[in-house]
Amino acid sequence: MNIIKMTSDNLIIYLKPLLRFVRRIDKQNHTAYYPWFLKLTKHSFLRNDTAIHLAAWRGKIIAVVAVESLGKAHASLQVEPRFIRTNVAPSLLKSLLSDLHTCYFAFPADAKREIRWALDSGFVCYTYEDRGDCETMYWFEGGEKIATGSTEKEA
Repeated sequence: MNIIKMTSDNLIIYLKPLLRFVRRIDKQNHTAYYPWFLKLTKHSFLRNDTAIHLAAWRGKIIAVVAVESLGKAHASLQVEPRFIRTNVAPSLLKSLLSDLHTCYFAFPADAKREIRWALDSGFVCYTYEDRGDCETMYWFEGGEKIATGSTEKEA
């Protein structure tokens, strides 16, 4: 498995396969991340708080992790269903943390698999948010702030 960090230089190479992957996973999971990925430009990667990492296996994208504004504006973790039981997602999250040094993710309370991936990758649940539609979101923070013990409620 190869982990690829998307940059403004390799955006042209990986954008089309990335969009195909996200569209396919969105249809399967009934999510709506495709419009955000569609708006990506070279200028998106000039900011230090935006990153996308891909996991490729035999030339095909099998997982994507993407954050904008360190995860406060947008955070997405998508894995090909055949590779859910592998260590792909924690590896991508660790790669993202090493790149950004800190980031945030929000997962629904019933998303046990995603919560386990976050905890295995060094993230810590620091707050929760009750949404009006009877859904509770757990907010996770990972990175250098966690290592020093100085967390702040920023989400």
